[in-house]
Amino acid sequence: MVNFLKELKRMSEDLRDIPQGYPNSSALFTSTEEIPLYKACDALGHKIRVRIVETIFARGPLSYVELCAAVGLEYRHAGKFGYHLKKLVEAGFLVTKDNLYNLTELGERFYRNVKEALTKGDEKDKKSNFS
Repeated sequence: MVNFLKELKRMSEDLRDIPQGYPNSSALFTSTEEIPLYKACDALGHKIRVRIVETIFARGPLSYVELCAAVGLEYRHAGKFGYHLKKLVEAGFLVTKDNLYNLTELGERFYRNVKEALTKGDEKDKKSNFS
């Protein structure tokens, strides 16, 4: 998870200065709006938000209380946890239905692709060691 966070932070910092709408700026699309890549990276730029996405990816939809416990936060930190959930919802990564939080297609796809890219990067790094 440390490599995942470092890579997201680097990507977010690299792309923060690209003007929105710039022809070569990457963007992710939902059915209703465009999400610039730096905003998507920023949404996953904190370990609690990464844990939230990883947990839902692995376990499926969870209630607020179940998710808070699964991520390892005590209920007394509900305000902090609510802030992180809100960031993920605003980025288009999470949706709530019937009091359950679940990944959107965008959230699942983004997480899967970044995780895959980092896994391939780790394998490539291991192979390129000088012997």
